Amino acid sequence: MCKHYDYSTALKVQAVEEYLKGDKTSDAIAEEFNISSGRMILKWTRIYQESGVKGFEDKRGKTGSLKGRPKEHFNSLEEENAYLRAKVALLEKVLDLNVKKK
Repeated sequence: MCKHYDYSTALKVQAVEEYLKGDKTSDAIAEEFNISSGRMILKWTRIYQESGVKGFEDKRGKTGSLKGRPKEHFNSLEEENAYLRAKVALLEKVLDLNVKKK
């Protein structure tokens, strides 16, 4: 099974900017920055060109988005409480819909 590496936004931006200079290949930059593959640099470059630095932000757990893994670590107890309240409200709506169908 492949290992999951979590690279910082600063490292991604630095690697992408190095690639965009055009002096080195993506594989050479990956080796220099100890990144798993050159293909990762190409993916980050596409994201950076489409969305800028914001494209590298963690989008897990954001309201209105059903993509990705749920957020596991919260910045505060209030944030976690709001997340859990929203989750309970959603489950209550689903239960109400199921009861009404019967």
